Amino acid sequence: MFKTFYIGIFCGALAAAAAFWLVPAVDQHREPSLISVEANGGNREIFHINLPQDRILAGMGGGETVPETLEWPASGALACAQAEMF
Repeated sequence: MFKTFYIGIFCGALAAAAAFWLVPAVDQHREPSLISVEANGGNREIFHINLPQDRILAGMGGGETVPETLEWPASGALACAQAEMF
């Protein structure tokens, strides 16, 4: 019984190692950010955004929303608000 258990653990470890070796991890391309240091502390960062391809979410009262199924509140504090996410 214990021999079967240990053989199972050993085979599982081998299968996990083979999976890690053969299946590559996700390696998404990341754009480097351009950071400059300010004179009195802090920093300034510059981003490059390609519109409309990089837009994930956009919403505004009475206007278009991305995705189209997004329900933007028509009344209340968010009626005149806008939001965009990249």
